[in-house]
Amino acid sequence: MIDNPQLTLKRDIDEYLQWMISNGYSFRTCDMYRNELNHFFLFIIRKQIGWNDIFTLNTLKDFQKSKEDSGPGVRGLWQYLFEQKRIHQPIDPPRHKLPDPYEDYLLYYNQTRKVSSIKLAHIRRVLCAFHDYLERQNIKLVSIRIEQIDAFLAEFFTGFSANTRKTYRSYLRGFFKFLYYPRKIIRKDLAPWWSALVNLIKASHRNFYAPMKCNDSLTALIFLHLKICEIMRWYIFRMVWVCARMKSAASL
Repeated sequence: MIDNPQLTLKRDIDEYLQWMISNGYSFRTCDMYRNELNHFFLFIIRKQIGWNDIFTLNTLKDFQKSKEDSGPGVRGLWQYLFEQKRIHQPIDPPRHKLPDPYEDYLLYYNQTRKVSSIKLAHIRRVLCAFHDYLERQNIKLVSIRIEQIDAFLAEFFTGFSANTRKTYRSYLRGFFKFLYYPRKIIRKDLAPWWSALVNLIKASHRNFYAPMKCNDSLTALIFLHLKICEIMRWYIFRMVWVCARMKSAASL
C-alpha cells in the first residue's frame, strides 16, 4: 500500500526522464515526454486517483480525452515501471507474433541500433496497427502504394499530437527502407516519396499556423507571461539534460 501516490508518481516521472536522458534520447523527445507527463501528473491530482487506478486503460483513455495532444509519454512510463516491477499490470496484452517481414525488421533494428525494450515496444505497436489495417483492407505488403500508407496514417493518427505523429511516421519509414533494402520485398523505395508528400502537406497548411491575435492588452500580458514561463522551463530542462549527458559520458 502506497501512502502518498502523488509523491510516488512525481518521483517515478523524474526517474523515468533521467533514464531517458542517460539512454541517449534526444532533447526534443525528452522535452515532449516531460510536458505530457507533467499534464498527466496534474490530471491524477485533479481527479484524485489512487495508485492502483493510475496505470489502467480507463485512466489512460480519460487522460487522452482530456488532452488532445497526449502522446506516448504515459505509455513509456507505464512500460518502464512494469519492467522495474513497480507495477504488475502490463500496458499491452501478451504480444502476438507478426509475419516474418515485421519480426525480421524488429530483430534487425534491435541488433543495429541497440535500442531499449520500451522503444522497441513502441515500434512493434505501430507495426501491429499497420499489419491489422492491411489485413482489414485486404492489401498485400509487397504491392503497397503510397496512398494506402497515407490512408492508414489518417486513421491511425487520430488523437495523437504532431510530435507523436512525426515519431510514428519515422518508425514506418524505417520499416519501408528495410523492405526495399536489404530485404528487397518491395520494388520501390517509398521513403523519399513519403517525405516529399509530408512536406507538400505542411506547405499547403502553412496558413493554418497564423500568429495569435490579442484583442486587448490584458490578454496580451497574460499570453506573454505564460510564454516567458514556458521558455524558462524549457531552458532549465535543457540545462539538466545537457549536464546529465555530460555526466553520463564522463562515467564511461
